[in-house]
Amino acid sequence: MRPTAAPALAVAALVGVLVGGSVAPLCEAAGVIVPTVPWSTVLTLLFVAAVVLTLAWTTSRSLRRSSGARPPEPQRAVTLLVLGRACALGGAAILGGYLAFGLGYLGDDGVLPRERSVRGLAAAAAAAVVAAGGLLLERSCQVPGPPDGPDDEDRYDRGPDDAAAA
Repeated sequence: MRPTAAPALAVAALVGVLVGGSVAPLCEAAGVIVPTVPWSTVLTLLFVAAVVLTLAWTTSRSLRRSSGARPPEPQRAVTLLVLGRACALGGAAILGGYLAFGLGYLGDDGVLPRERSVRGLAAAAAAAVVAAGGLLLERSCQVPGPPDGPDDEDRYDRGPDDAAAA
C-alpha cells in the first residue's frame, strides 16, 4: 500500500472547500441563520490530533525497536495504517471546509461574522494538525528493511509489482 499522495489530499480538500463554501449561501437561501463554529469543534479536532500523533510516535518507536519495544501485531499495524490514511484524507476535507467557511466571512464587519471567521479558521488549523498527524501515522507504519545496500533499500520502497519489474 502506497502512502497517501498529495493529489488525493488536494481532492479531499477541494471537496471540503466546495461543501464548506456552500453552507452560508444555502442557509441564506433557505432563510436559516448561518451557524457559528463552536469552540468544542476546535478542541475535539485538537484531541483527535493529539491521539493520532501519539499513535504515530509509539508506532514509530516500536517498529524501530527503540528502548526494547515490541513491534505491533500485523493486524494492529494495518489498522493503524488505515486510521492514518483516514485521518489524513478526513483532516484535509475538514480543513478545506472550515477554511472556505472562515475565509467567507473574513472581511465582513460585525461581531458575528468576525466570530465565524475566527472560529472557522481555528477549526481549519486544528484539522490541518489532524491531517498531518494522519500522514505521520501512515508513514510510521512503514517497516524498515535491512539496509544491505542501495539496491536493497530501494526494493523496500516499491510495491510487489514494481519490485518484480526491476
